[in-house]
Formats: sequence, C-alpha cells, structure tokens
Amino acid sequence: MLKIRITLITTIFLFVLNACKKNETTSNENPQLLQRIIYSEGDSIFYTFLTYDENKRLISIADSDRNGHTANTSIEYNLQNQIVKMKKLYRDDPGGIIKETTYSLIYNTNNQVIKKLWLSDPNIPNKTVNTYSYDSKGRLIADTVYNHLSEDVYSYTALTYDGDDNNIQWQSFTNSPGGFQSPGVITASYNTNLVPYHNLGLPTYFIRGNNFYFNSGENFLSRNNYIQVKYYDGTKIDYSYQYYSNGLPQKVVLIDSRGGPFSTDTIEFFYN
Repeated sequence: MLKIRITLITTIFLFVLNACKKNETTSNENPQLLQRIIYSEGDSIFYTFLTYDENKRLISIADSDRNGHTANTSIEYNLQNQIVKMKKLYRDDPGGIIKETTYSLIYNTNNQVIKKLWLSDPNIPNKTVNTYSYDSKGRLIADTVYNHLSEDVYSYTALTYDGDDNNIQWQSFTNSPGGFQSPGVITASYNTNLVPYHNLGLPTYFIRGNNFYFNSGENFLSRNNYIQVKYYDGTKIDYSYQYYSNGLPQKVVLIDSRGGPFSTDTIEFFYN
C-alpha cells in the first residue's frame, strides 16, 4: 500500500467507496458533519479531528499518530466566507521542534480559487505554489504546482469528470530537462453514495492539497465514493464499505492488488 506521511496529511482524509450493495444510494443530501477519522495501516494508526464554528465552517484540522507526529491546521475566513489563510503547525519527529507553514488563497470574480500563495518566510515575498483552472461547470480541471522559491512550474495535473461530477481520470506531468513527462494515467470508478466531505466542499481540496500519486483516498473533487482506483503500472486499489443508516460511510477497507503486509488499510468515519 502506498505510504501516507503524517506531515503531508493528505493521508487521512479519505473519500470512501464501493457500496456493499450495488446501486445503493443515499437520500441524505445534507449529511452530518465529519468530526473524526481513524486510519489504520498495518500496526500504524493515524487520527484526524475536525472542528467547526457556529456557522458550520471548518476552522481547524488536527492530525496525529501514536508516535508523536502532529500537524494542526487553522483556517481563517473573510467577510465573504471565503477561506483566505491556512496556517499549519507540524512536528516531523517526536520531541522535535514545531515548524510552521502558512498559505493564502486568491479568488476570481466567480468566487473560484485561482492561486495559492506561500507566506511562511517574512523575508521572502509571497510566492505562488499552485494555480487552478476550471471548466464551464466550475469543476477543477488543472492544478499547476510551482517551485515555491523560483516560481518555475514544477508539475501540473489534468483532470477529467463524468456526468455525475466524479473525477474519473487524472494525469500528472513533471517538468524535466527533456520537457514535461508523465508516468501515465490514473482512473477511478464510483458508486452512488456521498463522500464524507460532501458538506465541506471543494475548499477542502485547497486546504489539504492534492494527493494524486498517493493512495490516501482523499476524494475532495468528486461527489461519490471510489469503487476502484487503477494506476498506470496496473496496480488496483479496491474499496469496500459499511454505511450508517443515513447512507454516509462508517468504515472503508482498501485492498491493494499487489498484496504484502500493508495491502489492506482501514478507515473509520465519525460524524456529529
């Protein structure tokens, strides 16, 4: 199973899939807010806690594991309820120093995030780390990553959706001396149940960042849950679920087709 690093913590937020019953749907269009996630990988356990304000806006995310690694992200909004700043305090090593990374988001006139800036070093001007493009339906179709010091393009990812607004294909390209190179296309299939992050919306993607090369299951770009993700090398990740009575995922098991001691992961979801 592809490893998930607590410092990237795009590990723990996972979208959930493969209904236990075919064509199982949820009638709950306003699901409860996600409060806690427990991710088990072998003998490792990762935890995520989400906190909201009185307006049900996500204001903090706390990640940790049993070894003392921590990451705490605070989220600030403007008067238009747009996320304008995310500050992450994290520790790479148990007992190590606390590090800080701060980002801000820039919007266009359509209220879409078009740029992410790095604000961490007061001695360096704000640097662009991501730019974003959308289709006519407001779906994210391109995420371009920049070197945060030089602002040269480091990589970009192109995304494709189906008629249900699920991200069914993505392909990343990395800048190299010979031009932009891609290892191949990743594809995904979905069921009809809502993801746990449905109420959080697309802004969660900009808080957590993309995770195109890691199998964390963090599906912030789609409406429904994964059934299977297939990688360019032939690896397949299959998802099976247990659901609460309101149709939201309670537990998902991820099985890596390559086998091995870390071929099966489990994620549990808890709501308010």
